Amino acid sequence: MAQTLTVASPTLWSTTSPYLYRLEVELKTGGTTVDTYVTSLGFRTPVFDGSAGFSLNGTSMKLRGVDMHHDLGALGAAVNYRAIERQMQILKGMGVNAIRTSHNPPAPELLDITDRLGILIMEEAFDTWTQPKTTNDYSLYFNAWAERDIEDMVRRDRNHPSVVIWSIGNEINGATTTIAQNLKNWVLGVDKTRPVTWASNKMSGPHYTSVDHDIAALLDLVGYNYAPYAGDYDADHSAHPTWKLFGSEVAAAVRSRGIYHTPASTVTQSTSQSSPDRQCSSYDNEAAGFGVPAEDAYSYDNDRAFVAGEFVWSGFDYIGEPTPYSSWPSKSSYFGIVDTAGFPKDIYYFYKSRWTSDPMVHLLPHWNWSAGTTVTVYAYNNCDSVELFLNDVSQGVGTTPSGKLHAEWSVPWASGTLRADCTKNGSVVATDSVTTAGSAANVVLTADRPDIHADGKDLAFVTVDIRDAGGVLVPTADNAVSFTISGPGKLAGVDNGNPIDTDPYQGTSRKAFSGKALVIVRSTGTAGTIVLTPSSSGLTARPLNIEAY
Repeated sequence: MAQTLTVASPTLWSTTSPYLYRLEVELKTGGTTVDTYVTSLGFRTPVFDGSAGFSLNGTSMKLRGVDMHHDLGALGAAVNYRAIERQMQILKGMGVNAIRTSHNPPAPELLDITDRLGILIMEEAFDTWTQPKTTNDYSLYFNAWAERDIEDMVRRDRNHPSVVIWSIGNEINGATTTIAQNLKNWVLGVDKTRPVTWASNKMSGPHYTSVDHDIAALLDLVGYNYAPYAGDYDADHSAHPTWKLFGSEVAAAVRSRGIYHTPASTVTQSTSQSSPDRQCSSYDNEAAGFGVPAEDAYSYDNDRAFVAGEFVWSGFDYIGEPTPYSSWPSKSSYFGIVDTAGFPKDIYYFYKSRWTSDPMVHLLPHWNWSAGTTVTVYAYNNCDSVELFLNDVSQGVGTTPSGKLHAEWSVPWASGTLRADCTKNGSVVATDSVTTAGSAANVVLTADRPDIHADGKDLAFVTVDIRDAGGVLVPTADNAVSFTISGPGKLAGVDNGNPIDTDPYQGTSRKAFSGKALVIVRSTGTAGTIVLTPSSSGLTARPLNIEAY
């Protein structure tokens, strides 16, 4: 039985105003309600155009997206609503307006959250078709289950206004046009309102296959993984002007929070590195062999009006795939704009400077160096100009290196405070500073929320800072901190974002990394005051109260 409802003047759902309607369906027998189904939905008009890129409800915009794996850092792969919500809020704060669920359908909770927050979704079905990438992967089941699985995905999620693209696969080996056409047909058999795409790394370059171009011609959108390395926007746009192009996976730059490899101007692009610290640089000067620094990838997509936007690899670090250090003890990725603990790396602020409009400036690196060192200083900003001061003495207005999108200085180090003043229309509209820290003296706990639901599921994410006697974060601190908890709460996980720290996530202690660690507290189902108490040898540490209600 089908019914048609008309909404005469709907309030539109958008990334800035995600208005949701509530739809209730009742099943009645003899006038008695025997079942009820409630869902939310939204009205919006996403349009992809071969020349103009992407628009939503008639407003032109770029997809400012990131690729996300499904794990939740120290919590692993099990779904937790608050943990997913926190990830999305952190990304939204950077200016993200789109997520690619790489490379599988997401938990339904994620789509509920993106509907509510106003984040667009490219929902992806498969990482393999019939040819395997690893032992015991989905290729063993594709022929028997692909039709059922992709139809179930689309049927389950088609009411979500945040979903605007269906993807039938990622970097498929052994692809054929027959399979691609079947998958597209199966999707359209359930939902004809959204375009169908895939993510290809074989449009040109070392992995080129002509079949990928053939499949691009039959899909609604053409997703490129790692253009220009594996795809040429300009050549394909010229040859196929009606193709609707976007970057389904871009950058693959690598970095570790708070680590700076010099010289900053030297860019290393490799899938296998050998730095003694097994870390990557936050100067945005390291990338996988098939990738490029974040600023370069951003410009390549942003400077072409016909490109709908980009999905950056990746939004958060994830467990596994520790490129460019592929052996133990490296155990998590370095690709993330945010680390596994949810702490933004410096590059977060580059994207924020490009993807948001409120005036901002972010300085890097930290200011704990040694006498005689000349430090390369970056300021990510969205201002007209940035002037740098060291102990209130001007170091001049920053220069912009060729092809880059940040202000830069070379500053002889001296202890004190480095400050950046960001100017628009002749007035200082934002500032940022870094200060030389003394010895570690204090452990400071800060919860993301002062109270949580006493439902046995809700979480408080507690940041652990190692600070000096004056309250300055010690950027090189690696002190071990232990935790005890009392009241109606328990420790759900500990982390620090360090990709080579192999201590268990389900523990009662953690070493700081670049001055920070994380404790995740879960309620137990009883209301009351949860008391989290830290301790660290030689440091002052005070407990933190969290209310469960």
